Amino acid sequence: MTPAPKVSIAIVTYNAAEFVRKCLESIRRQTRVAHEVLVVDNASGPETRGYLDSTGWIRLISNGENRLWCPATNQALAAAHPDSKYFLLLNSDVEVIRPDWLERLIAILESGARVGITGTQHNYRPLGPTFGAVDGHCFMVRRELWDDPEIGPLDERYPWNGSPYVFTARAWSRGYIYRLHPPRPRLLIHHGARSRADAKGPVLNRKIDPMGILREARLDPWRESRLATPFRRVLIRWGRLPA
Repeated sequence: MTPAPKVSIAIVTYNAAEFVRKCLESIRRQTRVAHEVLVVDNASGPETRGYLDSTGWIRLISNGENRLWCPATNQALAAAHPDSKYFLLLNSDVEVIRPDWLERLIAILESGARVGITGTQHNYRPLGPTFGAVDGHCFMVRRELWDDPEIGPLDERYPWNGSPYVFTARAWSRGYIYRLHPPRPRLLIHHGARSRADAKGPVLNRKIDPMGILREARLDPWRESRLATPFRRVLIRWGRLPA
């Protein structure tokens, strides 16, 4: 009997077949933890769609239009296995390079009961109490956060960027923190923007309001002094602060 997945990995695809192939094949080659891969394809062309149809081991949802990243990610995880303990949002232009990558991310979430979010890259902002958020290209959460209607799922008012900030602020207001994986050892390569190369529209460059996001989450935002900021950035980057 196949074990229930411990992690549900959600990937949204839109063209970029070469990178989608690298992503999925690296997950299959490098992952030892019980998992499932949920792919939502946002109306890719024949090359990408043909490859996805040929895999046979992913759970594929095919959209007739490009719903963008956030709505499609929610669509994927709505179909997650009920016994899955962790949800991982992974961009389709990520390539996994270590066989213990998932164990390392899980270990961070299991390092404390209130560590609710982890990932490999920090988008820093000198604005307390959250000081930014984990980048969405590798964004892993405890399932109970996603299932908590006060926190999850992703806020679809931010269909391309911004929703990890909202999710983080909501989680913080409920007593959860995020903790980063340190930069060494490197777990994956993010080839960068390949998953959006063919996407068009003003929503892709929408500016977010981090202070407004904090206030909406019922947090009291405050700006950090210029002298303290560089030191805190180093500590957060190396996982010395919970952030």
